[in-house]
Amino acid sequence: MLSLFEAPFGNGVRVDTGVRTGSLVSSHFDSLMAKLIVIGPTREVAIARAKRALKQFKIEGVASVLDFHRAVLNEPDFTDEFNVHTRWIENDFKQELKPTKRGIPNHQQPMLLSYIEIDGKLHRLGLPAGMFAQGPATAVQVQTNEPEVSAEHLLAPINGVISAWKVENGEQVTEGQVVAIMEAMKMEVQVLAHRSGVIQIGAEKGATCHAETVIGSIN
Repeated sequence: MLSLFEAPFGNGVRVDTGVRTGSLVSSHFDSLMAKLIVIGPTREVAIARAKRALKQFKIEGVASVLDFHRAVLNEPDFTDEFNVHTRWIENDFKQELKPTKRGIPNHQQPMLLSYIEIDGKLHRLGLPAGMFAQGPATAVQVQTNEPEVSAEHLLAPINGVISAWKVENGEQVTEGQVVAIMEAMKMEVQVLAHRSGVIQIGAEKGATCHAETVIGSIN
């Protein structure tokens, strides 16, 4: 959920978007929230306008790449001689960015389970218990049975499919080692071991996982 979405404006600044404050970024589609397009009579003017626009751009509630874009526009390789290449981020980008906390729902909160009929089929529906705090609810309050996250748990970094495990179950791994590959929207993301130890695989290849859910453990 986007708790805040404030797009920049001004001369030479254009924003294409389909979201606003309160919109939900779905995990089933491309997570693109907006495109910022900046033009100017010269490259220097365009860069200056882009810096101002990125400073004005505010997105809260979900992680975004705004901080990365701001950092790139302060790199001489981009602003001066334009020495950016396809491996520039991995090899030459020097700035360290603080990770943005994900807006992950709390799956441990009490849920109210009820049923709804759609096109003749009965579907079970789970809603936060607090939604009905001010009125009667004809549903049973239950607690979800998802496991608590512990220090040894290996978590999925994204919403996606586990396309490959790079290690065997019970294998000794080291911190930072690539242990699996996840795929989302044709993009592959490495799953790195968060600690050294023996890995126990908890999700099969081909499984669809939500971000921050447990897919294994390292003890």
